[in-house]
Amino acid sequence: MGRFVDVLSAPVVGTWGWQVKSDLCFADPVTATYFGMTPQEGRKGQPIQRFLRAIHPDDQERVEFAIAKTVHEGTPYRETYRVITLDGEARTIMAAGFCFRDHDGNPDLYPGHFVDIGPAAAVEDLAYELGGAITLARQMADGRDMGMLRYLLDMARLEFWEVYTKRARSAGDLH
Repeated sequence: MGRFVDVLSAPVVGTWGWQVKSDLCFADPVTATYFGMTPQEGRKGQPIQRFLRAIHPDDQERVEFAIAKTVHEGTPYRETYRVITLDGEARTIMAAGFCFRDHDGNPDLYPGHFVDIGPAAAVEDLAYELGGAITLARQMADGRDMGMLRYLLDMARLEFWEVYTKRARSAGDLH
């Protein structure tokens, strides 16, 4: 369970700001390198497609859909996906953002941040560990007067497996 705690206490690694109307996305040096570009390119601003190219091909369509949904519907953005860094390393990140609107209600500014949650293979191990921890906690709550805790753990377990199997299917690991 140690790695799970490490992930929860991980610091924000990078930030970006996308000017939607001009399609220029600015990034701090860490974000730029995680998205396969130099710090100078991130500082100068790049079209959003330049950032999207660094997303692992198996995750790209899902992430593009989530970004479009945030821009068009105004919903918060939060996705976990793999990127190929400037050094060619595959890393899994958890990104979050929101698209602010101008006074006319049009998409305007989309700031966000991400946290590095580790090498792609390590995240799969963490998922199994987390699923097991939820199941173990639920078993420990059985036989005790903890009805609400059992209910919450059941809901967490259902949500975890729903998300996990959905992502595994999209990656082609489940048929």
